[in-house]
Amino acid sequence: MGHAVRHLRDAADPFISNLKRRVYPTLELDYNKLLDMVSEMGYRLMKSGAEIYRVEESIQRLLQAYGAPRGEVFAIPNCLMVSLTSPTAGP
Repeated sequence: MGHAVRHLRDAADPFISNLKRRVYPTLELDYNKLLDMVSEMGYRLMKSGAEIYRVEESIQRLLQAYGAPRGEVFAIPNCLMVSLTSPTAGP
């Protein structure tokens, strides 16, 4: 039995899904703090002489690691723009 099949079976069991909710509570992601963090990281990478593609790729990877649904990065040697859309589409 594969891992995915076991996971789906566990999700169907109310006892296990309640236990997982108590053990692993969902955390609300603060998108403003995430944007501040990745922007600061990109700025520091650029300041230390990193290649532009590396700055963009590093920011994209960090956004994906935090589960940001849609993140856009644009970098040139003197400018860094990062935008991100939250699941609630709020500001």
